[in-house]
Amino acid sequence: MNTTIKKIGHPFKDQNVLVIGDFILDVHLNSTPIGRIPKGNMPEVDFPIRHLCLGGSAQLASYLQHNGAQVCYMTVLGEDQASQTAIQLLKEKGIPSICIHFTAASPTLIHTRLDQEEQQAYPGDIIPKLHIDNSVMDSFLKDIEKAYFNCDILYISDYEKGTISKQVLRLLRQLQEKSRKTIVVDATNYDKYKHLSPVLIKTSDPLGFEWLGKKQLQPYVPLSS
Repeated sequence: MNTTIKKIGHPFKDQNVLVIGDFILDVHLNSTPIGRIPKGNMPEVDFPIRHLCLGGSAQLASYLQHNGAQVCYMTVLGEDQASQTAIQLLKEKGIPSICIHFTAASPTLIHTRLDQEEQQAYPGDIIPKLHIDNSVMDSFLKDIEKAYFNCDILYISDYEKGTISKQVLRLLRQLQEKSRKTIVVDATNYDKYKHLSPVLIKTSDPLGFEWLGKKQLQPYVPLSS
C-alpha cells in the first residue's frame, strides 16, 4: 500500500468512524491475447482470471480500518449472489461492524474492468443507480440513527448511485442538530453537503474547497494502492 493512503487514514486512528455510502463490487477481468479474428482483423482474447475486490465506499471503509480506525460500515446491496461475495470480502478485511440492508428493487452494484498484462485496458462499464424499496430505506434510516450516536466521525462516500438519498441527507441534518459530529465527505457534488457543514470534502476538483472558506487542505489522493 502506498504511503499517501496512510496519510489519509492516520487522522482517523482509534476513532469510531461511521462510513455510509454506495457499495460497488469491482470485477477485474485479466485478458490474454490469443490471436486475431480474420473478419475485421479484431484481436481475440481469453479471460482466464477474474479478480473480485471491494470498490466504492467499501474500499474506503477497508482502508480506514487498516489504518487504525474502528469502522462501522453501512450500505445497501441487492438480493443476489454478488451481495454474498460482498459480505465475504468485507469480513476478510476485518471490519468489526457491518450493517447491510438488502433491496429487491436492484442488483448489487458491480463495476467490471478489463485488464491486460496487469494494466487497465478498458475503464469498465457504466454503473447503474441503485433503487431502494421504501421499506428498506425506512429500516436503513433507523439503523443510521442508532449508529450515528455511537460514532466520533461520520464519513460519507457518495458515488451518486442512490444510497445517499434525500431521506438520508434529511436525517443526517436532523441528527447534526441534536448531536454535532465531525463529518467528512467523499463526493463530487459539494452543494449537496453544505447544510451538513463538513470539515473536509475529498474531491478531484480543488474548487470543492472554496465554499468552505479555506484553502485546499491537502491534494486529492485516489484511494488505491
